[in-house]
Amino acid sequence: MVKVSIILPAYNAAETIGESIESILRQTWTDWELIVINDGSKDKTKDVILGYTDERIRYIENDGNKGLIYTLNRGLELATGEYIARMDADDISLPERLQKQVDYMDAHPKCAICGTWFKTFGENIEGEVVMLPIEDSECKQCFPIRPPFAHPAVMIRKSIGHFAYDPNYKDAEDYKLWIDLMDKGEYHNIGEVLLHYRISATQISHEGNTHQDQMASKCRWLYIEHVLPRALYEDLHRGITADAIRKVRAVNQNPYLLNSLYLSQDHYGIRELWLYLTSGDLYRLGLNTAIRYLKRMIYKKAPYLLIGTKKQ
Repeated sequence: MVKVSIILPAYNAAETIGESIESILRQTWTDWELIVINDGSKDKTKDVILGYTDERIRYIENDGNKGLIYTLNRGLELATGEYIARMDADDISLPERLQKQVDYMDAHPKCAICGTWFKTFGENIEGEVVMLPIEDSECKQCFPIRPPFAHPAVMIRKSIGHFAYDPNYKDAEDYKLWIDLMDKGEYHNIGEVLLHYRISATQISHEGNTHQDQMASKCRWLYIEHVLPRALYEDLHRGITADAIRKVRAVNQNPYLLNSLYLSQDHYGIRELWLYLTSGDLYRLGLNTAIRYLKRMIYKKAPYLLIGTKKQ
């Protein structure tokens, strides 16, 4: 058994997958297997993969194009490592990525998932460093706004038990998995850039992907159901009102949760503004939330919890 199994799905990735594979070959941690699964590519992806002769690379082919979730779950079944790492066919892992994640996981046996910060890159893209929450408590609080991990940067402890990506959450399958595994152990992000994340015009997680937005919103409701008493969860489903937010504040002070609720109210008026001003949340949640709240009042938009999934 190897220490780390790296799952790398590939579909029509001939132009970029070579860089991704080479970034794994350059890792300072060498006890790994790279499971590259060709999901019915119609370009020269297979030729590029088979051009690498390192015996640690396992080449697998799907019988046609089965989709990302099927491919990821097949990778989970094939993985033999103590830890399972993710990698995408157009991203680049920096040389010490696996070493630093293995070191952290070995030193913290309660950690179920370890991610990293990342930097974006791509054609006509100005690179940006994305700094995700580091400690367990904040990682598990941020779900009402965003997932706590960059999917291609994670390492998961296999011994936490059987897990799989949910086909009912296409385009947000990773978001759903992090919620499913919340009670399996601690979450952590290494506070340095260890992955370069490619932004392209054709990738699925591009701005304006309505289905992805809907699935992300559905995940946020799952999280709320997980952390709030049933009666409060049902209150919110009946309407995100000032009274409902007041009740939530009495039992859960998670700033990410309150942020998402303030920015997703059914109605914005004097009563809602009064709660926001007098509760102290205007100051506690920060300037960014205040600006977004003002925009919601003006434009009546609620982007977090009310995107086609409320009351489903």
